[in-house]
Amino acid sequence: MAKCKLKLVASEQGRLDARRQRRDGLDARQQRQARCATAAARQARCTTAATASMRDGGATALMSDGGSTASI
Repeated sequence: MAKCKLKLVASEQGRLDARRQRRDGLDARQQRQARCATAAARQARCTTAATASMRDGGATALMSDGGSTASI
């Protein structure tokens, strides 16, 4: 019974080590990435969201709302 328990603990330890290695690898990749590249990625996401909004007609509605407010 004790041997089985030890095997489980060892396998759990291996899984934890693998997770740590993956996490550490991701951290290293994020540190290597330049800030401007990160900002560009954020900008791209915003642009994509605006494009999706235009496709849905949300941006058009906002533009017309702005126009009616300006004419008041």
